[in-house]
Amino acid sequence: MPRGGLRPGAGGSLEHLIKPKWKSGPTQTIRVPQTLTKQLLDYAHKLDAGEPDAATQWQEIAERAERRLNKALNVLRDLKAQNDSSQDNNPRDRRNQEQAISILQAALDLRANAGGAIKAEIRKALNLLEGK
Repeated sequence: MPRGGLRPGAGGSLEHLIKPKWKSGPTQTIRVPQTLTKQLLDYAHKLDAGEPDAATQWQEIAERAERRLNKALNVLRDLKAQNDSSQDNNPRDRRNQEQAISILQAALDLRANAGGAIKAEIRKALNLLEGK
């Protein structure tokens, strides 16, 4: 009696019937806790699709925030240097600029996802500079 279904070695190639789900190459079976299976597969599919993981995204956000803060800090230092060289310096303005610089320097140490703490510190510095 003939056997039904497709079988390897039965005279035909099966490669045209199998569509790989993974772009990164051959797969391998691994043992993981059942409770983590869905999360690990989701993560693996994202990596396979070339999507950046959350840690990489937060690192990029933190680096961008640090670059912006450093840029603002350099602008403030330039302003301070200009004001120090001018003869009509107001001690209150100079003190406000120094406080603003120290606030921004401290903000560089805050975590990128600190719930808006960086923005709050930048607002404090801006208020000092604007004389509010």
